[in-house]
Order: sequence, then structure tokens, then C-alpha cells
Amino acid sequence: MQQMPGNDSSDELIITKIGSAVRAAMAAKETLQHSIAEALDSSSTFGYELGAEDMKLKLIAAFEAEDSACVEWALGVINSAVN
Repeated sequence: MQQMPGNDSSDELIITKIGSAVRAAMAAKETLQHSIAEALDSSSTFGYELGAEDMKLKLIAAFEAEDSACVEWALGVINSAVN
């Protein structure tokens, strides 16, 4: 099989272009994976904070509904811890 003159440089150019495209795709994939990990971490943190706030409000409501001399003290402790 005989090669036509100039095909080697054209093949090298194609290989170089493909290599560049593969490197760009791999870099984009790495960036995407990092972004997904950050989004999952943020979502998890948000869910935790939301749950903690919900529990705090439930505890305050439970203390406020209680008829006891210690309620004011307990609410004071909660308010000082939160603020």
C-alpha cells in the first residue's frame, strides 16, 4: 500500500486535534464531577440546617405549651444558645 505524499502531516494534525478534544472533554468531566460533589455537599448541609431549625422550633413550641415554673428558664436557655 502506497501512501500519498503529505498524508503523514495530515494524520498528525488529526491526531493532535483528537488529542486536544479528548483532553478538553476530560477536563470538563473533572469540572462537572467537582461541581456535582459541591452541590451534594451544599444540599446535605442545607438539609441538616433545616432539620436543626425545625427541631429548635418544635422544642420551643413544646416548652411554650407546657405549664411549668421551669418553662421560662428553659426558654431563656434556648434563646441564649440560639442568639
